[in-house]
Amino acid sequence: MSTSLGLVESGLGVAILPRMTMPGPDHDTLCSRDLPEPRIQRSIGLVRSNTHSLSSTAQLFIDLLLEHWVKETI
Repeated sequence: MSTSLGLVESGLGVAILPRMTMPGPDHDTLCSRDLPEPRIQRSIGLVRSNTHSLSSTAQLFIDLLLEHWVKETI
């Protein structure tokens, strides 16, 4: 993804990337535009080891993700 952004920044084309990969709105060169319908959706997953315990920070991160997903599906 960073290679795609670098090529776009150099003026060599455009890229379709997840919004989270975009730099902030104060970037000197790059800007983003929403794509028209149909909206693209994808499923993502969470992978963790079942043989190692998680740190409290990792568990908090998972809890926050799951809380957000539940809110989005209601």
